[in-house]
Amino acid sequence: MTVHEGEEQESVPQKKKPLSDAEKRKQKIVPGSLMKAVIRPGGGESTPSDGDRVMYHCTVRTLDGVVVGSTRSECGGKGTPIRHVLGKSKMILGLLEGVPTMLKGEVAMFKMKPELHYGEADCPLTVPDSFPKEDELHFEIEMLDFFKVKVISDDLGVLKKVINEGQGWESPREPYEVKAWISAKTSEGKEILSRTHGEPYFFIFGKSEVPKGLEMGIGTMTRGEKAVVYVANQYTTQSPLMPIIEGVEEVWFEIELVHFIQVRDVLGDGRLIKRRIHDGRGDFPMDCPLHDSLLRIHYKGMLLNDEKMVFYNTRVDNNGQPLEFGSGEGLVPEGLEMCVRLMLPGEIALVTCPPDYAYDKFPRPANVPEGAHIQWEIELLGFEMPKDWTGLNFQAIMDEADKIRGTGNRLFKEGKFELAKAKYEKMLREFNHVNPQDDEEGKVFLNARNSLHLNVAACYLKMGECRKSIEACNKDLLTKHVIGRGLYIFYPELPKHVACSGIANPHEVHYRMGHPSFSLLKKLFPQFSSISSLNYALDDNGTWDLVPLPTGKKARLIAKGYAQTYGVDYSDSFSLVAKLTSILLFISLAASYDWDLHQLDIRNVFLHEDLQEEVYMEQHLGFVAQGEIGKVLDASPAHAKALYRRGMAYMSAGDFKEARDDFKMMMSVDKSYEPDATRALVKLKQKEQEVERKARTQFKGLFDKKPGDIAEAGVANRGDRMLSENQKNDDKEDSDGDKEFLEAEDAPPRMGFLSYLWPTGRRFFTSFGLDRCSIL
Repeated sequence: MTVHEGEEQESVPQKKKPLSDAEKRKQKIVPGSLMKAVIRPGGGESTPSDGDRVMYHCTVRTLDGVVVGSTRSECGGKGTPIRHVLGKSKMILGLLEGVPTMLKGEVAMFKMKPELHYGEADCPLTVPDSFPKEDELHFEIEMLDFFKVKVISDDLGVLKKVINEGQGWESPREPYEVKAWISAKTSEGKEILSRTHGEPYFFIFGKSEVPKGLEMGIGTMTRGEKAVVYVANQYTTQSPLMPIIEGVEEVWFEIELVHFIQVRDVLGDGRLIKRRIHDGRGDFPMDCPLHDSLLRIHYKGMLLNDEKMVFYNTRVDNNGQPLEFGSGEGLVPEGLEMCVRLMLPGEIALVTCPPDYAYDKFPRPANVPEGAHIQWEIELLGFEMPKDWTGLNFQAIMDEADKIRGTGNRLFKEGKFELAKAKYEKMLREFNHVNPQDDEEGKVFLNARNSLHLNVAACYLKMGECRKSIEACNKDLLTKHVIGRGLYIFYPELPKHVACSGIANPHEVHYRMGHPSFSLLKKLFPQFSSISSLNYALDDNGTWDLVPLPTGKKARLIAKGYAQTYGVDYSDSFSLVAKLTSILLFISLAASYDWDLHQLDIRNVFLHEDLQEEVYMEQHLGFVAQGEIGKVLDASPAHAKALYRRGMAYMSAGDFKEARDDFKMMMSVDKSYEPDATRALVKLKQKEQEVERKARTQFKGLFDKKPGDIAEAGVANRGDRMLSENQKNDDKEDSDGDKEFLEAEDAPPRMGFLSYLWPTGRRFFTSFGLDRCSIL
């Protein structure tokens, strides 16, 4: 390093770590303000540190020897030592600095100036007005004990000291079943209770069967751990274990956690409960079949009644063979599958399931009554994860995808839309890692991906989530893809080492995006890198289609920033926005205000929006697709299927204008969809009329009646009934994105002969709640 470099480094200001509140307080200590004299030396070599709980007696005297405060009973105190956690408890500054210097059993005298005890400005502790906080004082400290503790409650009301470490990492939580040896005593050593003989104490976590502070401490312990939990009086709540003891500031619980049984409230409402009977192999949840897998289980199903009648047992009714099924396919009751996903291999669990998660929504066995609560005893023998697509060729990947999509289609047809959507979305996530290698593979891949987006949209529509259905359709419309074509790049000169075999013009290089020569050309020609990146990004985003220019249409490229002349300004770059002065301004601002700078390369800026107009543009000079000379770039919308499904979602959401635009756009995109679009527009008009009629009938007579007039009754209910009947006639969409057909609306209700002769009579009878009246 040169001298100048060293000087430059020294001139750069280094960021300093901000001081903590304790460090700021310690800056008040000056020489002579705090002095220590050892009266009785202590034992050992260790001293307290942050995180330790210290217990000490303290006696405060004036310089004349007058006692002004003490914890000792012989000096007028209660005889209870002070208990603090260093770094957590509020302490006077002198003891905060002096206590960490003491050994266990040591007695020392600290002489403090007023600013180091209660006379400190903003002192965290308060004393009576009669206390001489403006005087210099002596603090006699006897260090009784100190040890590491775990702070469990923020107010330091519950602390834990570990005696013996436990096994594993899992701790009890609600509603686990816990067994533990428990004994308790006061801080003075008086025994309160002892559950250390016979059977360990059994309780259900979260049911207030032990004091609150004790339960908080046990909730941090692992199986086999032994610890002491220090519980302040505000946390020693009433419980079956022990009553509330008056006059005790702190209770010390000595606990050995013998065992606990994992009990999970799967739904969170206490209806679907999984209780582990036998531990499995591995760690929860890493070794559980959380993802869709092939599962092998033995199970015994029982009715949750007094007889506990067994209605099915795989070991008996299935010839001893386990049940094999794929999770996420709706092949077993939902409650059973949810619990199996939370099990480890080899685990045995007892599951209590409500009817709606058992057999009310699943084919019910003959000997299971409707609405029955079920109990399953399940043993997970093992599971197989789905095949990893890594290393598979494209055809094998698409075959696997077809299997998963077939399962999703079956679930859709069975009305299990949530499960079907999960299958489709899983495939879309996997497709993020699939890279087609040529044009044909790209077409197959893009068609499959767009079909999946439409299937997801259909699921959302069936589930009544119209907005999410619209978003899924938009993904399909925005991923309209143009497969990478061969392009011709023109350059006046090429290096001699670039092979030009098979090229008619030596200044013409044909390349395909993704080809190895693509990276070579970028290195050889910097201009090529920026232009090609722009075209590649636009092409990959499906910004255009390459079509012949229709008759009567014009196409041109307005901004031709590439029109430099070789030998004149060919090496110059033209920037529409960025100026060097602007960049320097931003850098100077960042330096002045200590901002962080990040570089972001933006290849292209293009507004991805659905165009109502047809837009045509010439191909970029030098980027004309092979064999496509004379064609233009069409930025018109794509996929009629996606437009249809999005229009249906808009119509269900009540956005009639957007739905009409999509249906009309279908006819301009693909003439073969014109009949479907026409029927959709007819249905849209009927929907609008229904909504308008319902609003009219709902508010009819509400504002135009005079005081005392009778408003029509029963009309709104009739309108709701008509609307619900019409909704039942909605078109049925399949999950493959095929063309969908619309059914005609039901005919309006028939009017009787009397209604034509006496129109006001209908309203008269309706006002009394009679929708129809027959004259005999």
